[in-house]
Amino acid sequence: MEKGYRFARGWVQHLKVALTPETRAALDGMQHPGQPPALARRAQVIGLRAQGLTYAEIHRPTGMTVNHSVKRVRRYVQDGPRGLQKRPCPTHLPALHLRPGDHATLWQWSQRGRPPGLARRAQVLLLRAAGHSYEEVRQQTGCTTSTMTRWVRHYQAHGLAGVGDPLRTTLTPAQQADVRTRRHAGATLNALAQEFGGCARTIWRIAGPVRSRPPGPRPG
Repeated sequence: MEKGYRFARGWVQHLKVALTPETRAALDGMQHPGQPPALARRAQVIGLRAQGLTYAEIHRPTGMTVNHSVKRVRRYVQDGPRGLQKRPCPTHLPALHLRPGDHATLWQWSQRGRPPGLARRAQVLLLRAAGHSYEEVRQQTGCTTSTMTRWVRHYQAHGLAGVGDPLRTTLTPAQQADVRTRRHAGATLNALAQEFGGCARTIWRIAGPVRSRPPGPRPG
């Protein structure tokens, strides 16, 4: 039994890969010269697993990690040779439906002077709400399709809180200045995060690094 692998434990290692003449021919076709190297490597993993090799033994000739080999075997068992094909990224999906009042907030976030990451996320949502495809949004924002789909999912699940930094978008400039002053006076990140909301990482982004000693000439 193979041990020590997070995904190779349990029922996955007992999956039996049975090849019919049709599936064997399909796997052979995936390994012909001219096919994408990644597709050929996945087909090779399935062939070796069908011969009874362990995931660790499959790693040596293919270079594929145990976790990736397990994922390919699982997809093959579920969908057959089709499961080894690269899954197309969503490019033509229905327009994103914004919640009432969110359009104005997203438009403000997308303007100059806002944190670049927040502005880009807001721009992605506004373009998707306007009906632009992922390819069109990618050309305008530079975000990858996987990044865009992740932020769209976050918005659909949590609203504006899923795409914005609540602390950085709700604190006034005076409150942010207060955070910086108290942080440099010695207040801890966790204490400030508990008082103002958010997390310690966000407090650090607002306050910046703290000097280890007060500014001025070093003592002789």
